[in-house]
Amino acid sequence: MGGVIHYPSDEYLTYLMTVDEMMFTDEIDCSDLFGGNSERERIMIFEIGQ
Repeated sequence: MGGVIHYPSDEYLTYLMTVDEMMFTDEIDCSDLFGGNSERERIMIFEIGQ
């Protein structure tokens, strides 16, 4: 099991949702960990299919 840490744009996340080999499994809101109110303060979890 591995992971990738990345700070993608909304456009790139939209693209990932269309890739057949990438299956979106969960989103974790992290906005309470940082100051400000950025929608990008989240963890998006994808599984890589075969």
